[in-house]
Amino acid sequence: MKERIYTNEAINFKDGSTVKLLGWIHTIRELGKIIFWQLRDAKGIVQIVIINPKKRDDIELIKKIKNEFVVEIIGTISHNEKAPNGVEILLESVNIIAPAVSPLPFSVDDKTPANFDTRLKYRYLDIRRLKVHAIFKVRGAVIEGAREYFKSNDFTEIHTPKIISVGAEGGTTLFPVYYFGKEVYLAQSPQFYKQLAILGFEKVFEIAPFFRAEKSRTRRHLAESWGIDVEVAFANEQDLMDIQEDLLISIFKYVKKSCPNELKLYNIDLNIPKKPFPRITFHEAAKIALEHGIKVDLNSDLSAEAEAIVRSKFDSPFFITEFPLSCIAFYYGPHEKDPSLSYKLDLLFPGKNGLELSSGGRRCTDPNVLIERAKKAGINPDSLGWYLEMFKVGGIPPHSGFGMGIDRLVMMILRLPNVQEAVLCPRTIDILSP
Repeated sequence: MKERIYTNEAINFKDGSTVKLLGWIHTIRELGKIIFWQLRDAKGIVQIVIINPKKRDDIELIKKIKNEFVVEIIGTISHNEKAPNGVEILLESVNIIAPAVSPLPFSVDDKTPANFDTRLKYRYLDIRRLKVHAIFKVRGAVIEGAREYFKSNDFTEIHTPKIISVGAEGGTTLFPVYYFGKEVYLAQSPQFYKQLAILGFEKVFEIAPFFRAEKSRTRRHLAESWGIDVEVAFANEQDLMDIQEDLLISIFKYVKKSCPNELKLYNIDLNIPKKPFPRITFHEAAKIALEHGIKVDLNSDLSAEAEAIVRSKFDSPFFITEFPLSCIAFYYGPHEKDPSLSYKLDLLFPGKNGLELSSGGRRCTDPNVLIERAKKAGINPDSLGWYLEMFKVGGIPPHSGFGMGIDRLVMMILRLPNVQEAVLCPRTIDILSP
């Protein structure tokens, strides 16, 4: 017997070919003189046909097999236009590799709905459901599409520490960690380290987790998230928007090319964004919100309500630029044309249920300005140690960077109701298991 084939390969074999498959029994349908099994593996589903089961020598074994049993199937190929995917396997023999309990906590074939809490409790079952499985195929494609862009544009991949002594974003969302007798933190961002890295490599990226003690219970917040972080020497905010456009287009193209079946499950016709994305300033965004009766503090970030109004005015990803300096991280400096503004910019996904996908901008390279900005943010400059010293030593080119959320991007592509759906085992203020 040849080596195992996957379900999606069966169509490539001639009628009468003998094949071996391994997988899970997805569904069982008995019609008197014929039994249909759907066999599922990581590549898809194929139909197994058992003719005249009562006359078979292995009928007692066949009767034992239930949904989600892991089995080895030996059978012959039969092309049939009426069968799922145009091919079925006529059963020669079956071997039970591992049984499963019956009944299951919920139906893996999607016939019986289950709430997210129940699905998460049995995540090892939930990921066998076709639509959930599709989420993580798309997630993998998002990352591969990003890597394809970086590889084609001479970026160097870096890996930064996730145990840090000071937070880049301030102290309110830091996770403390016991570390050899002293308190340190889980990294909120690779910000300081990717700025360090561009001094040797100029164009760097990292795909990694980051941690924020978010106490919010919303559809968009997680305590542990994954992001695509980028930093580029000699780049300004215009260059940064060009990079983000090309990166997002690369990701969308890769997902559309490699995940047609997964997108079809969600009835998604993935439109590739066109360059250039629309660009408005923070003050222009605030004006849109004000015109709809939403109060806006011009010294603070847009509220969720104001941002939703602005997103509703666009049908493609778009940028908001020139955020107030008073409401952003200390490593952004004042704008040349107006010191009350900054070079920070956000990339947002449009529509009522859209979200901020990335945030970034041109960084401040003046150590004196950084010290004053840190003080205003409630950060003791002495705690910044090597980071501030790096700017005092000098040789720091102008540079810009951004972080793009992978979880949110998957959520937006598949129009999922909650970012937790896009994460294998999400972590929030309420969720720590599995």
